[in-house]
Amino acid sequence: MEKIKVSMRLANDIKKLESARKKAKKIREEIKSLRQTILDAGGDPDTWKPNNADRNKELYRKWKSGMKFSEIAREHYLSATTISTICHRIEKMLERKTGNFQTE
Repeated sequence: MEKIKVSMRLANDIKKLESARKKAKKIREEIKSLRQTILDAGGDPDTWKPNNADRNKELYRKWKSGMKFSEIAREHYLSATTISTICHRIEKMLERKTGNFQTE
């Protein structure tokens, strides 16, 4: 009886594996197509990290205009700690290199 249960589980696992492989193949094909679309549009499909410079300038401007970190965080779906870190890093950078960071 135990052997039957094991072989039934094994057969079920084999079916699941086959299904997963089909899904994986479909996903690989979709990735290939999306990469080509991005390349055709002149983009780089391997760029995974967004350039947040403009967003960070906006966060800093809002903070300097009097908004609280928590208010800015809610607007941008970030934590208040993240907003604080970004703003304080910009502040330090401005102290060291005046003129390199336009906030207006």
